[in-house]
Amino acid sequence: MIRIYQNPNFLAPGSTSPTFGNPNLEPERSIQYEMGLQQQVTDNLKFDFTGFYKDVTNLLDFETYRTSKGDRTYSVISNINYANVKGITFSLMKRKDASELFAFTLDYTFSMATGNRTDEDAFFYDQKSGRQMEKYFVTLPFDRTHVVNGTFSLGQSDNWNASIIYSLLTGTPYTPSVPVESYATTYLQNSGRRPFQWNVDLKLEKYFKFGAINYSVFVQVDNVFDTENEIYVYSNSGRSLYNADEK
Repeated sequence: MIRIYQNPNFLAPGSTSPTFGNPNLEPERSIQYEMGLQQQVTDNLKFDFTGFYKDVTNLLDFETYRTSKGDRTYSVISNINYANVKGITFSLMKRKDASELFAFTLDYTFSMATGNRTDEDAFFYDQKSGRQMEKYFVTLPFDRTHVVNGTFSLGQSDNWNASIIYSLLTGTPYTPSVPVESYATTYLQNSGRRPFQWNVDLKLEKYFKFGAINYSVFVQVDNVFDTENEIYVYSNSGRSLYNADEK
């Protein structure tokens, strides 16, 4: 609840739009459900299937106000938002025994994270006009619809081992915009999606024994394929290396 004490002296330096804490904040409340099935297929192979649901109320967000002259704005943290997260997870695991050389894990998650649209200007105008604030769900900034993670290892215990860690995941949402010359199009909040992201790491290890001492030598390569994932993108293009406002 550190947000209660944010900017406790209510400082508002010139030409800024400060944010103030709120001593009347309520704790965020989460209600979660989870149900799953775990099944052994063979001595070394099993799978898990899990469904989950999470409701978050009193979620923190910003209320924006304008001074009487209308030339200054400030924000107050408040419990005005709501979020909902639901999805399923499937995992498959193959362990290695003395007679086998390989083992693997595979995890797949499908989820949807939604919450109230957050529009500070809309809040201000709704408060000023006295009408009820319009509410509808949008995708939350941390949502990843599809996530795949896994490992694969090949080797002999106490001798040598080669392992791979891989991941493939949906890009997070962003709010698209149009180039500065165009004003005719508006986009729904978080309606755009960044490109898929993926990565592969590799580790090679050799084990040795010298008397009573066990040791190993390994080579580890992160991001084997030198993948350049687009984490941050221009809102007017949806890509990291292209800004539609630049000629």
